[in-house]
Amino acid sequence: MNADPHGGDGADEARLRTDGGSKMPGVPSGEEESQPEPDSTSTSSSGAQMPGVPDSKGPEPAAKANEGNTCGAPTEDAEDDVTHGLTTAFTLNALASTADPAAVVDDARNWSDWVGVVGTVDSPTMNTFLRRNGVDIDFFNGANGPAERLARVAQSGSTFHSDRLVLVGVPGEEGFAPEDGWEFEPLEPTAEEAGWELK
Repeated sequence: MNADPHGGDGADEARLRTDGGSKMPGVPSGEEESQPEPDSTSTSSSGAQMPGVPDSKGPEPAAKANEGNTCGAPTEDAEDDVTHGLTTAFTLNALASTADPAAVVDDARNWSDWVGVVGTVDSPTMNTFLRRNGVDIDFFNGANGPAERLARVAQSGSTFHSDRLVLVGVPGEEGFAPEDGWEFEPLEPTAEEAGWELK
């Protein structure tokens, strides 16, 4: 897979799978504290329960999945009417610390509109990791640094912008997340709540 580091519209690179409403494990809701305490479990659009994840009613997905569980990018008209709930980015080190990076990214698509990967390696190294592990993402940083790429995603005109932006990383990578817009979530507690196996 040859992902476009600049977020372009490649045929295979920009396949989207969204449910647009589910919460990400380990990430607190962005709602007011005065809201009543949600139930301790919720159900994804597929009907599977996600333990410990509060129920969240979010926006309609950007595009509906077809029979192959993938979909094309939304049209410009459709994009104008859609509010995206969550963009999730993983650091390369965080994904490499999981037993099955492809399964982790596929799982993250259950609650994310967009999923990306950022790291401090060059584009060929990033592509090699993604290809060897069968990881299908929407964006990665390529030649730009992680913080620079994430800052571009945070801009309201970005293809991958959402109301909430969450970066999952390992200790020491908190600085990857730009202070304006991104929330950093450590891998271990997120993986424990999501049921991801770590190496």
